[in-house]
Amino acid sequence: MSTPPGWYPDPKAEQSMLRWWDGQRWTAHARAVPTAQPRWFWRFVMAFLAAVSLIGVSVVLALIVLSALLSNFGGLGNK
Repeated sequence: MSTPPGWYPDPKAEQSMLRWWDGQRWTAHARAVPTAQPRWFWRFVMAFLAAVSLIGVSVVLALIVLSALLSNFGGLGNK
């Protein structure tokens, strides 16, 4: 049973490098090990999405209240 093709730690380089194994031999294709995004980045993304959601909900509620007020007063320009 052979190892399937894929990116694996480069056996001849430092551990921060990956090399492509084609299923039979190592190729010339190499790349750095991908790094994860820092936690502060994901905290920022979540805070931004929460703020956008809050603004969206606020706008929808304001439109509902405005619509209810206008319908109670007979609408604009209708007497």
